[in-house]
Amino acid sequence: MHWSTKLSIIVALTWFASGCATAPTSKPQTTAAATAKSFNRVDVPAKIAEQSQNHWIKVLYLLPLNHPDRAMLRDRLVHSMADRFGQLRTDDLSSRKGIAEEVFALHSARDFQRGQVAVDAKSIAHWLVETYEKRGDEAMVLAGLRLLMLIEPREAVHQERYRTLTEWSESVRQTISDRQEQLTSLIRLYQKIIRLIPEPETVDRLAELYVERYRLILDRFQSNDALSSALRNLAPFEAYRQGQILQTFPINIIHIFFVLGKPAAARLHLEELVSVGAVPVEYIELLDRLDHDQDRADSFYTLARHLAPIDTRAGLRACILARASDPQDPRFPLCVGSLLERLDCSECALEFYAETAEIAPDEEMYTEVLTRFKGALTRVHLAEKIAEASRGITLGDKLVAKALELRPDEDSKLPEAIAELLYQMGEVEFDDGNIPNAIAHLTQTYDVLANVPTLLKLAEVYYLKNDFRQAITVLDRASEMKGLSRDTSGFWRAFVLERTADSLSSLGKNAEAEDEYRQALSQWESAKVTAEQAATVAIRRGVIFDRLGDAKASKASFEIAVRLNPDRQATYAELLSYLVTRGHLDLAIQFYRLAYNQDRIEAMWKIYYSLWIEGLSLRMGKGSFEMARNYLMHSDDDTWQGQIARYFSGKITLDELKAAASNVGQQVEADYYGALLALSEGRKKEARAMLERVVASNLLGFFEYRMARSILQNKAELDP
Repeated sequence: MHWSTKLSIIVALTWFASGCATAPTSKPQTTAAATAKSFNRVDVPAKIAEQSQNHWIKVLYLLPLNHPDRAMLRDRLVHSMADRFGQLRTDDLSSRKGIAEEVFALHSARDFQRGQVAVDAKSIAHWLVETYEKRGDEAMVLAGLRLLMLIEPREAVHQERYRTLTEWSESVRQTISDRQEQLTSLIRLYQKIIRLIPEPETVDRLAELYVERYRLILDRFQSNDALSSALRNLAPFEAYRQGQILQTFPINIIHIFFVLGKPAAARLHLEELVSVGAVPVEYIELLDRLDHDQDRADSFYTLARHLAPIDTRAGLRACILARASDPQDPRFPLCVGSLLERLDCSECALEFYAETAEIAPDEEMYTEVLTRFKGALTRVHLAEKIAEASRGITLGDKLVAKALELRPDEDSKLPEAIAELLYQMGEVEFDDGNIPNAIAHLTQTYDVLANVPTLLKLAEVYYLKNDFRQAITVLDRASEMKGLSRDTSGFWRAFVLERTADSLSSLGKNAEAEDEYRQALSQWESAKVTAEQAATVAIRRGVIFDRLGDAKASKASFEIAVRLNPDRQATYAELLSYLVTRGHLDLAIQFYRLAYNQDRIEAMWKIYYSLWIEGLSLRMGKGSFEMARNYLMHSDDDTWQGQIARYFSGKITLDELKAAASNVGQQVEADYYGALLALSEGRKKEARAMLERVVASNLLGFFEYRMARSILQNKAELDP
């Protein structure tokens, strides 16, 4: 995400510093001329694409309430989300509810108070009422009705339903015999409503409930009657729960007034209890500092640390306030970044981590920044946000350059953090097909911190690109490393030997390759590995036995790998993809059956397993494999994998499948699975063209790349 200048960010953030900390003394007066001079305009797109929503949501969070473009941006975001909402299946409650909650979050408390809400939220509000009324979720229904009241103020039916349900919700809880449980039930109801629509009346009501419950518990514990004596002797868990209610009371009160935009009003509900020693005075002192602009940055940061565990968005807002108050304190952008990650906006967090690095005072904080940056980049990559990951890598390069200038001492953890980030950047580029940059980052990783795993990754790149001699050169360097000689487990040495054998075999040096394979096998057999590595070792031994022609030993090793962790989806993926490339259909079917019956393996992976088995069976002229075919026939969801299943089942054409592909990886998969069916139907020329496109993509991390590469090397299958 980008802004025109750093100044525009600071100007945007001044709302938090001036309009949120205390209640305004009077209604803000603005003019068009003043507005134009006060703010940098935001170039809001006419239509906001789904993939850019996170960017614009963050921009909205940073805009002052009276920014001239804020309402337009909010409304276009709501319009985009309403479109996505409408495209979801009506029974996809989780996704629809998530969008509805995000739509509420795009509005400020002031939007609701002034009735200035996005009209495109109307369909979502109706859905909330209709759906959750049947499920007895009063909070969602009340929030939906309140939103409809603001969108359609002349429709008296919404107001009447809202009033009736509110009264019923209060009255029905009066039937609960224990007053504390009554209060707790009401508190939970209003907490959910305030998370969606923070309005003064609801906040005041919730504050009353909080205070009454607090006094009730406190009185019970301090009294000398029989009930209080029993309470003091509660079971440990219940005593802990009661204590937690007392302990969290002050911050719960501050929280609800903070989200309303009037944190100072919380003082009225805390002062009396502070005076009798029931609430720590530190909370009043915190509110006083905020109210009188004293130590604002640290005060908001303290507040953020209290709020974040109970409300991530409120914590984020407090972090932004702290950052606006002191842009030179690295704790604050670090706080903003970490909370943006909690809101599933890791690509947003990258920029704030980079900002933190610019002002980090020492190696320790810089090391933490690099570690957090690496984690966020990994999550962006796993979300398949290729453009965002690429921008993140550009930022990462700058972080690394500055880190290298720090010249850390021998005991510093900074070099390790630098190397880990560089390696992850190389991994991302490896998976995304940017091979030259992947090689550059992996090489730089080794230069920063020489290690065997990095050389193994480099060798894998060269091997998959058919540069077997360069792969051997890299592996020879790994063999000569002192670190390998100190590898007492034998784990990495065995990997180096096996990878060397693979490249020698590809060069036609079969005798040398066999010798390396046997050395690797011997090393694997004596390797001292962790429980997490055991399945990997069993797979590697099975592969080597297969390379050496010992089918019985190979099968036994693969079976051990599965028994070590029967529901590990990666084990089946490695086994099945390898067996398919080797043409071992019967053995592949055996392991496919095991995977098929594992309930913990995701449907996505089972679709891929089924595609591989069905594709090999058809290519080998064995006809369709019933279990795999039936699984694909019934995999009819809206995911990309569901689309491939429909194609393989004959429900859609290849052109329709390609039209559904939304990124390069999906386009490559469409080509690969299109090639499998083409081969099974004897259309070899067409299949070759598609397989060559798969390999030309450079998506080396895809199973489809490796399987396409294997088929292309099998000239007998492709020759006319």
